[in-house]
Amino acid sequence: MVRIHAFGCSLTAQHRWRHLQGVDTTSYAVPGGSHNMQLVMYGNGRHAETIGRDDIIIWQMTDPRRQAYNVKRQEGMVFYRDPVKSPDVTLKKKEPGRLITNNIYTGKEMDMFTNHLFAHWFKGESLHSYCRIEAELADNEDNIYPLLWSLNGIKRMNEKLIVVFGWDEGLHNGCKEKMINFFGLNGIAHIEPSILNWTIENGYKQSSTNHPNTEGYKAFTNEILEPKLQQLGWI
Repeated sequence: MVRIHAFGCSLTAQHRWRHLQGVDTTSYAVPGGSHNMQLVMYGNGRHAETIGRDDIIIWQMTDPRRQAYNVKRQEGMVFYRDPVKSPDVTLKKKEPGRLITNNIYTGKEMDMFTNHLFAHWFKGESLHSYCRIEAELADNEDNIYPLLWSLNGIKRMNEKLIVVFGWDEGLHNGCKEKMINFFGLNGIAHIEPSILNWTIENGYKQSSTNHPNTEGYKAFTNEILEPKLQQLGWI
């Protein structure tokens, strides 16, 4: 059976491409997640050989300005939520903007949080000082460089890599068009319509969280993604 490994944020986590028929799909998506979380999970999967060279990789682009940090607890930084650690990694990934996993290179556990959801997890003046600095000074747009060139490396390890955009508003100033040009130059399969924007343009309602509803996800899968995978000869 064809094996698919899907990476992304809530726009993948909410449906996990379950409307694709006749394939074995594993979702690594983290709601509110970031690209460096996705890279960590991909790298760990390749290391553990749970992701094979002939498997399909669906890489959903989230806002490239999101950045996850392996947070070290500091004085004055109080943890709002500390769920019981579970050996079931799929349960951990459902926590918004959080990934608990091991660093295969250092042997240490990482407790990663996405920058834009720090206030969801923590309280304390040291945290709020950081959030203010980031909001006022940092735009993290340089993240586009390691993101694109990492995907170029993934393409070497998994020829069947396809990039899907989550939503257009997270990609400013002509960034999406330049990304598409990069994918074309480097032979990386991609789908131009974004999941959210396509469903809105085609009349599908949004959920209360401003995401596509079930019918929208299903339509995007059946009308956009599945035909593309068939065109590529992957399914």
